[in-house]
Amino acid sequence: MSDTATLSKRAQFGIPLSYGFFVLFGAFGGGLLPTLNKSLQDTFSLSNTELGYLISAAALLGVTSNLLGGHLTDRLGALRTLILACLSLPLCLVFLWVQRDATLFFLGYYLFVALLGLTVATNALGASLFGDKQTERMNTLHGCQGIGRILSPLILAAILGLGFAWFDIFLLGALGHLLFLALFLRLRAYSSTSQSVTHHGNSFATVRSDPKLWVGLFAFFFCTSTEAIFMNWIPVFFEGEVAYSKFHSLLCFSSMMVGYTVVRFAPLWFGMRTTPHFFFLTIFLQLLTCVVLFFHPPLLVGMLMGTLLGFSFGIYWPAQLVTVYELVPSSAHGTVAGIAVTLSATGVFLLNGFFGYLADLNSIGTMLLFMPLCSLIFVWLHEHSKRS
Repeated sequence: MSDTATLSKRAQFGIPLSYGFFVLFGAFGGGLLPTLNKSLQDTFSLSNTELGYLISAAALLGVTSNLLGGHLTDRLGALRTLILACLSLPLCLVFLWVQRDATLFFLGYYLFVALLGLTVATNALGASLFGDKQTERMNTLHGCQGIGRILSPLILAAILGLGFAWFDIFLLGALGHLLFLALFLRLRAYSSTSQSVTHHGNSFATVRSDPKLWVGLFAFFFCTSTEAIFMNWIPVFFEGEVAYSKFHSLLCFSSMMVGYTVVRFAPLWFGMRTTPHFFFLTIFLQLLTCVVLFFHPPLLVGMLMGTLLGFSFGIYWPAQLVTVYELVPSSAHGTVAGIAVTLSATGVFLLNGFFGYLADLNSIGTMLLFMPLCSLIFVWLHEHSKRS
């Protein structure tokens, strides 16, 4: 039986709002960066190695910004942190929209990455609203991010198809964040005293005290390394090595995001459970798709393999977040999410630059064959971090 009737008015308004914001985040926030990689490479004449360094530098910045974003969430509250994000991100996006100087553009680009650390509060806001269906709704929340990631390359393709510059996608992102600023301000009207309270205890002490929690947190290093490498390099692979057109490579990237999104909605839609057998199936599926892609298949096969590839790793991050949330009180959720995203960014930082360097020595397709090893390590850590 649905628990919708028992949810507060705040939750009934806030849950769809958090879902919608993660669609925006997928399209014009963190999900925007992989979509733009090939455009950045072409506009600023970057090699694969240089693009890898760019991705790694952004991830290094994310190590700090996400940790601070999580701590700020516990200090100010998730809703206030998101209001701050929706105030600052539009200003940065407008700057990127009008800027053409390479030095100033990349300064703005890295400021944008830093400000994205504030959006980690969405996980804590969601957890405070989801009631008895934490697992299903957390996966749905991150599935909504997948919808945004599907839309992002399609929006870029539409912008280019209409004859506009790819920079114009930043303006759309700014307008979207301003809309959600108004909606988050509306949500404040529903906040009760117990829901708006901020936490001033030492949430870091709570995190330090549980070794199993750190096993679970370290799993984010590997699951996000897998996710980020596929998302950052698959569009470059399709256009640069398989020689698809830009439109077709963006279409294949969107196909990967379809699989990525479907698997995140599966727990709510189909009652799917992330059992050990399911996780090992995803690793096999990942290896199979990488082998097929290595041989540069025709477009329809490439789209199908992209869909299966997205399905193979899409569930990892939200499934692990639910696992670690079960190990700590809700007052530490912001800090835990911040550390999770920080370790995620550390994995992206360490592995993306190295991946780009090796891709220049070999090929992107060759290096993708080794990515299921990261997934295997993640699954082992995930199973050893579950609450007894």
